[in-house]
Amino acid sequence: ESGAVRTADWIEFTIELPLNEQNLTGNKFWDRGPATQTFTPTATRVAPTDTPTATATRTGEAGTPTPTATSGDIRQWVVNTVEDHDDGACEPLEVGDCTLREAILWANEMPGANTILFDIPPDQQEGDTYNIRPLDPLPVLQGDGAVVDGFSQPGAGSSDPTGSICGGTWLINLIGTSAPAGSSGMQMAGANQEIKGLIIRDFPAHGVWIHGAGAKGNSVRCNWLWHNSGSGVGITD
Repeated sequence: ESGAVRTADWIEFTIELPLNEQNLTGNKFWDRGPATQTFTPTATRVAPTDTPTATATRTGEAGTPTPTATSGDIRQWVVNTVEDHDDGACEPLEVGDCTLREAILWANEMPGANTILFDIPPDQQEGDTYNIRPLDPLPVLQGDGAVVDGFSQPGAGSSDPTGSICGGTWLINLIGTSAPAGSSGMQMAGANQEIKGLIIRDFPAHGVWIHGAGAKGNSVRCNWLWHNSGSGVGITD
């Protein structure tokens, strides 16, 4: 480890070893402890750096997505609910919804760069966070260059998005207490992917699992990884 920062509750560090060319920077790892422990992701609230204004919809024949939100050549899939289901669509709340599961599935299906953003309505907030409780393992993130950006949720954001020691406000909370045995919070199997700005906690396996021969050059940055039974970030070939 390098540049470690320790408190009574967590350790934050930058890993400089190759680790299959993965980059693990500025994450906070919290060991399993008493069930009575509470989690308070405190820091200075900052304005969101990227507030999504639209989401993606599917039109035409089944299996033919047409995202309406794009930024340059990057497709944006906007999660707008804490629910966990897949009805085959990733839509604005006016006509449906887009779960994290649906956003990952569509990002996997579409070639090129895909970014998953968050714009969940305030009435779905529980306490300090928006809590997503997967009922089954989430799909593996497969597309090269895919990004999952928890800091895009309005009200969230990193006060030092490029630094090795991250501060900011974390609002998207993945909770694994309803997931089946062996489930990891997020899985990465492509190249040059990035997961940032998430709280990932209480999963039966890893918080983030990076695996597969094609999983190279990925970044897990500025996340809280708390009370997962396996590793905070597990890396296998």
